[in-house]
Amino acid sequence: MGKALKVTITLPDDLLVELDKAAAATNLNRSAYIAVAVTNKIQQDEVLKQMPYIIEKLKANDLKERSSN
Repeated sequence: MGKALKVTITLPDDLLVELDKAAAATNLNRSAYIAVAVTNKIQQDEVLKQMPYIIEKLKANDLKERSSN
């Protein structure tokens, strides 16, 4: 990870309460928890971008297997 920068965000109060509970449950501070959550979301989005390609490859492989049987 790069250099940590200070940012200001606005969250609904109930979401902030849930965030603090989740962070405490994982022994992370609020900033660390948000960093992990955002990193996971970015990685998830990258995987989802690849899904059409993966599905096409699986379909092609399935067709290849069916034609050889």
